[in-house]
Amino acid sequence: MPFAVFPDPPTAPLTVAAGDITFTPISQLTGPSVPAGAYVKMMFIRVAMAGGSSPPELFIKAGTGAEVKITALTTAVFRSDDLADYVGDVQQLSESGNVYRIRMGFDKDTTEEWQLGIRNKDLSAAREFTWVVADSEAETAQPWIVVSPADHAFRVLTGDSLEQRVQVSNKGTGPLIITSVAPALPAGFTLGSPLPLTVPPSGTAPLAIKFDAPGAPPAPDGKIKAMVALTATPPDTTASSSAGHNQKVSLTATVQRLEVVLLLDASGSMASDAQGEFVPQGSPDSRWSELSSATSQFLDLLAHFGAARGSFGIARFPAADPNNAATFDLVRMTAIPQPDGTATAKTAVAQVVPDGGTPMGDGLDRVLAPATSYFGSDALSVAANRRWLVLMSDGAHNSGTHMPMEFVAPPTGTAPPGTSLADRNISMFAVGYGIEGFTDVNHVLLKQLCSGSAGGGQHRAVDEEGTTATGLAAALRDALKSGLAPTASPKDPNGLFLAGTPEVRHEVLLNQFDRRAALVINWNTPDQARLRLELLTPLQERITPETAGSGNFGGVTFRGDNRSQSYLIDPGFLSGEGRTGPAGQASTRYGTWTLVITAPADIPAPDGGPGDFRAEKYTYDALVDSALEVSLGMDKTDYFAGDPITISARLTAAGMPVTGASVSLSTSAPTQSMANWLSALDIPAEAMEQAQTQLDDLDATPTLVKKRAAKLAGFSFDHTTRDVSLQMTDEEGTGVYSATFTNTQTPEHYTFYVTATGTIDGIDFRREAKQETYVLVQPDPDHTRIDIQQTGPGVAKVTLIPRDRFGNVMMIDPQVVGGFGLTATGTEHGEIVSQLDGTYTTVVRHDPAVEPTIDFSFDGVPVTKVKFPPLRELHYPNRVITFDPGVLTTNNTHGNSEAVLGTVHDKSPDAFVALGGGGQLVVGFDGDVVLEGSEDVTVFVRPDTDLRAYRVEAFSQEDQEWVSLGESTGVTETFELPGNNMKSPALRVTDISGRTRDSDLNPLATPGVSLRGIGVRKTSEVQ
Repeated sequence: MPFAVFPDPPTAPLTVAAGDITFTPISQLTGPSVPAGAYVKMMFIRVAMAGGSSPPELFIKAGTGAEVKITALTTAVFRSDDLADYVGDVQQLSESGNVYRIRMGFDKDTTEEWQLGIRNKDLSAAREFTWVVADSEAETAQPWIVVSPADHAFRVLTGDSLEQRVQVSNKGTGPLIITSVAPALPAGFTLGSPLPLTVPPSGTAPLAIKFDAPGAPPAPDGKIKAMVALTATPPDTTASSSAGHNQKVSLTATVQRLEVVLLLDASGSMASDAQGEFVPQGSPDSRWSELSSATSQFLDLLAHFGAARGSFGIARFPAADPNNAATFDLVRMTAIPQPDGTATAKTAVAQVVPDGGTPMGDGLDRVLAPATSYFGSDALSVAANRRWLVLMSDGAHNSGTHMPMEFVAPPTGTAPPGTSLADRNISMFAVGYGIEGFTDVNHVLLKQLCSGSAGGGQHRAVDEEGTTATGLAAALRDALKSGLAPTASPKDPNGLFLAGTPEVRHEVLLNQFDRRAALVINWNTPDQARLRLELLTPLQERITPETAGSGNFGGVTFRGDNRSQSYLIDPGFLSGEGRTGPAGQASTRYGTWTLVITAPADIPAPDGGPGDFRAEKYTYDALVDSALEVSLGMDKTDYFAGDPITISARLTAAGMPVTGASVSLSTSAPTQSMANWLSALDIPAEAMEQAQTQLDDLDATPTLVKKRAAKLAGFSFDHTTRDVSLQMTDEEGTGVYSATFTNTQTPEHYTFYVTATGTIDGIDFRREAKQETYVLVQPDPDHTRIDIQQTGPGVAKVTLIPRDRFGNVMMIDPQVVGGFGLTATGTEHGEIVSQLDGTYTTVVRHDPAVEPTIDFSFDGVPVTKVKFPPLRELHYPNRVITFDPGVLTTNNTHGNSEAVLGTVHDKSPDAFVALGGGGQLVVGFDGDVVLEGSEDVTVFVRPDTDLRAYRVEAFSQEDQEWVSLGESTGVTETFELPGNNMKSPALRVTDISGRTRDSDLNPLATPGVSLRGIGVRKTSEVQ
């Protein structure tokens, strides 16, 4: 018996906006009247509305006749305005589940043109509608299947099981009964829900699909794929592959092994404390001791979440013995053990004696070079495995044979095709340990290494004074969260335990989606008894370090050292496997867990005297392997100052999107840039000398020396951050929530916290996640300058002054950071050296007969270029017309204005004039005038410690007025005369920097801009 499904084509339900009405043509299908004999024939219609509780208004229209509202009473229908064109009667019959039956009885055996009208009476939301026209009432009850998501990805470690759910919706007019899947599921996949699965009209039901991973990833890429259709009774014959009406599910399981490598900085600076002070070898106050504690906890957690699911290794740099490359290795790649098998690795880390420089490139080469690689090189490992390289360093690369950027693809790095971190599917998690002024972490380099790795990697900074131990441990836990286990973490994990406090409690919610958990605390003072953690389960059971692992608590493992305590909770303990609770008590331990933190009332001092416990800062955390996940994403890998940053949070439960949650974004952004602050400092020479003396025996870079000198001179960087909260929205209703942070003009560290709360199937949840990025500086063509000081025939000192559009500086080591490109065809240039003020210098040699062009690019993007001034072709002024030396010139040691006259070709470096703050100098040519032409006027500047802006003007002989040629930030620059054949007997240069004093308010010896000379391209005799 025939029927027709609408809308036509049946690819998606008809959406009617709130309060709107829509008419749609329908075909005529008729059969015997019900009841028999009441009409000549009858057309049957059944309409379904998905969701909502406000019944729609339904209308029918025949031919050109009036639309007729369909009610429970029979209503006459006419094909025109003529009463003789009576067709028959229409009636609506009641039915449950947002389904509405319509009978259209015909008075005669006619064929009509029909339209069905639907008004959405819900004034607050759009609604979806489907309908069926048939020759019998039974045939109007048809299913309309929608399966979402239609694509399911299972990312599973070897030997693990993962169950996900698809949502089966019925937007049809009759029941949907799923009886089987076709073809049969491949090996490893099984249905977790019993069949048949019945879904009523306007209803939904979950269908669980479980995947049990084999013991090894299958070749060639670890993937097992299948496309299956859900078979229904009665069959949904009109289902297609469209998102709005589909019955097929695409399944992709990626079976993976873990490959986790720790690469640890064991340079000499790691033997000092957080503030760079020397401490005895093996001191618990050393940076290495903090790293050892953090690594110990990391290994416990890695074993808890990853045992028997892959391999790990640990390497150090530099090698313990420079003549034995094998001493880079602390633990060669080995199977991840159970938590009780980590002692050997912990001991290997604890016994390291830091020494030497920071050859980061050599350390990377040891774990990545083909001959010594810690990572598998076979195609299957590269394609399938989760491969993470966790790099920790407290300083800048400063020694060794290899450069770090050898492992990043061009243009930023130099890695040949197929050898970069990204090409080998290795993600970098970089941790920079450094309190400003005491360490010299190269965050730009670490960010570039992360960006050049698979998926863009992640980057953390441990830089808060007094909490470096807890910060370092948190950073390593973040590495686990990024690559191993979806996690729930408290949003504000910091606490302060005050002496005399009986206890402090924190609550963590673990629910039915959670399989395995770890609850931890960390503190900073290296004392095993400093704090104590106990747990209260939702059943009010108290777990202590002494009771964990025995009796009723056999599924809980306790681990502790001198800075942390952890409880590792097995899946069976959470689910209550094998446990029968007392009458009226739940057998599971899902719900609110309480972390109870205590401390001894008085910890004795080492000499046995009264203790000095006053307060202890700590962090607490929860790591959970869970089917309820919040996965963060960013719209780009790299951000530059001024770029908007869009954060997305994908919230899923057993693979299904979670909509309707409350999701917020909290951003911690810098209020000022360290690079801008440091570059602008004018530090006294004695402070620089003192800092150099203090750091002579350490692997200190010039940048660290300046940072230390700044502290010695009394300068203090303001680490204040601004916190901004935004609500994240799920615009598409797909469980992906997003928000955009736009105020990024200040570069460097940005931290984003996402918090999601809601209820799923009656289960309350809270999930949190964190993402960090390091906002870089992108030099801007309009704000970047190149200064050229020609010191002799074919020899020039070139100064590069990169700035972005906000005036931010770059403070990097151009020999180490990738993408810093300075080229000049037909020339040779020496090493580019940072002047620690945001400028960079090099010496360029070229053929004196050639005028080369200097090009600067960053990260492969051209920024600016400048042509060498043609010294021998220029004409130079030979008289000073006027000189106004500006203000505060009593200390000006270069106030002789005539020093600006004549060629700069062989001029002494000390021959220049300082204009003074706001000073003006007017020069001219005896008997000559300047003519209009390309590259007319070049002002040669003698660089000072900072850029000092100036303005250039030419006097128009025709108009008898000064005409501006332009302004400069304070570098040697070429200007053009405006107009055609302009004649100018005089040029004027004005200081607009106003610089008269140094940072200590002492008058400058060279106030204002300093000029070496002025050259013009063309001159002619006065007419």
